[in-house]
Amino acid sequence: MELAIETALHACSAALIDGGQIVAERHEIIARGHAERLVPLIGELLAEAGVSRADAVTVDVGPGSFTGIRVGLAAAKAFGLAWGAPVAGCTSTELVAAAVLAARADLDGVYVAFDASRGEVYAQRFDRAGAAGDLAALPPEQAAVAARGWTVAGSGTALLSAVDASLAVVDHRWPRAADVRLLGARRPAARPLYVRPPDAKVPA
Repeated sequence: MELAIETALHACSAALIDGGQIVAERHEIIARGHAERLVPLIGELLAEAGVSRADAVTVDVGPGSFTGIRVGLAAAKAFGLAWGAPVAGCTSTELVAAAVLAARADLDGVYVAFDASRGEVYAQRFDRAGAAGDLAALPPEQAAVAARGWTVAGSGTALLSAVDASLAVVDHRWPRAADVRLLGARRPAARPLYVRPPDAKVPA
């Protein structure tokens, strides 16, 4: 049994996965309040599945908001410690890429973009073999150029389409914890992936 957690962006999302099948899932678009909602949400999943623990934990390590990433990581490490379970990481871009490529066998690859605020998008290209380009925070104008020739997915697609209406858009989704089941079995240790500095600044 694996617990998957995704709070890096606008969703508060978690799922229990067993043998590649979703046992229980919650996926709520809340934008704020992840810290207050996540642990009760996971409690609901465990109760629904009739279990008290998971054997492994995977958490979205970013890119996303500084607070959202920290909330997910803190919860994942706390549950991992309590259960004696390993904690692995995945990225928000690979979650969406895996979901789109699983649903669309006709696609050779996908360009994933999320609204990163501050006039930027988080963007990365993927082919069926995995990451095909570096993850970066880019102005929509620059990302739209990089996306040409690729099918585009993710919550940032509207920003790219506003620059280049000819882009082929297939999905506007946020990352979903349950899509961890579509990733490979070998995953890196959970470490935060911020891409850029946090919005909050320490007072001088």
